[in-house]
Amino acid sequence: WLDRPREFSSLLPLSIPEITSCSAYLDYETLESYSVQLSLEQAQELLDMLSQPDYRRVGPAEGLSDREFPLLRIFLHTSGSNRCELMLNGEEMLVSPHEGRSISYRPEDSRAHHAALTAFLEDCLTQNEA
Repeated sequence: WLDRPREFSSLLPLSIPEITSCSAYLDYETLESYSVQLSLEQAQELLDMLSQPDYRRVGPAEGLSDREFPLLRIFLHTSGSNRCELMLNGEEMLVSPHEGRSISYRPEDSRAHHAALTAFLEDCLTQNEA
């Protein structure tokens, strides 16, 4: 049962309707790093994109390495003290709750999904700088 496909919302230690803010960091191999605070509309669009594929559990994890794509770090916050960090490296997504163990998942069509998320976040960065 651990290998069954899962919906994005079932991976999070908080419920999607409780999320009040979202920020993201794009870390490139060239040591360039960009951060963006998403508007509520952008955060909802990002959550919708993250909800599209099914995910399969890879197992407990300490971090992501050996990446050829930008590392995406997404921070989800609720109005309380709950938060969750997502890290995506093009192959896997690491879900790191505020408290508890981090677990890695592999989204369907992971590289294409990562490319779409990267393009979306880069577009948000450009829009928010304007």
